[in-house]
Amino acid sequence: MDPQFYATTFNKWLHLSAAGIVVGGLIYLRFVLIPTLDGVEESQRTPIWQAAYKRSMRWILYAFAVLILTGIDNGLRSRRFLQVATPDVRDTYWMVFWTKVAVVILAFILVHFLIIGAPPFRRIQEAYRRWVTVLVVAALLIVYFSGFLTLTRLSLIRLP
Repeated sequence: MDPQFYATTFNKWLHLSAAGIVVGGLIYLRFVLIPTLDGVEESQRTPIWQAAYKRSMRWILYAFAVLILTGIDNGLRSRRFLQVATPDVRDTYWMVFWTKVAVVILAFILVHFLIIGAPPFRRIQEAYRRWVTVLVVAALLIVYFSGFLTLTRLSLIRLP
């Protein structure tokens, strides 16, 4: 097999693994940790939240870095496959690609609003349950867009 096939497979594995860490972490946060903390006394809630945040943030940041690097590589590799696509397929692909990038950027911004303790972001932080739910929906939408893009590229491969 072609070494480029192995490199692409490894890239895709890294990308999907990092996405799994981020999406899984958000789902755990929204549907396990937050509801569990509702039953804990206020005096204990903050230290538990901070400990969970501290332990998970390193992994989340690594995953974000991997997603960005492998995503750039995926985008560059896509250009080669799209050379054989019809203009309609190519236009749709790039529209979905840039929509995915926009949703990713908006999700990054929302995460920063939730984390930063500045007064302008207090209202967002006070409604954290709703905004973490928005992040989960955004993450699942990003996964959907990724699947669409992957299947579009695969449909362009012509087997001998």
